[in-house]
Amino acid sequence: MLTGARRMGAAIADRLTAQGASVVVTYRGSSVEADAVVAAARARGVDGLALQGDVADAASVAQMVEAVDARFGRLDVLVNMASVYEAVPFDSMTEADWHRSLSVDLHGTFRMCHAAVPLMRRGGGGRIINFSDWV
Repeated sequence: MLTGARRMGAAIADRLTAQGASVVVTYRGSSVEADAVVAAARARGVDGLALQGDVADAASVAQMVEAVDARFGRLDVLVNMASVYEAVPFDSMTEADWHRSLSVDLHGTFRMCHAAVPLMRRGGGGRIINFSDWV
């Protein structure tokens, strides 16, 4: 499961599906990139699922993990990549900008891990990979 299907998320999904892994990609606003990742996975003969959700919202995170459980019955790898991806000069950053970034980049990562770990444990374990945003 990859939070974020754009840029690096699509590249990671490509490598995973090349190895025969099924992939789940999440997106918040636009389904175009997520649908392309799923289409590429299916073209390789592996399953793919695109899920709309927002890692900044705990209920949305729970729904995404429940959808993975319903479809696959397990979760082996979680790659947290969701990020705000807005370069705001520090001296121009508002407190609202700061909290928005933390809500996605930091708290969203926590929410995803917290929701995914029980499913991973039930399946015998798993791996979590966390990316951070350079901006």
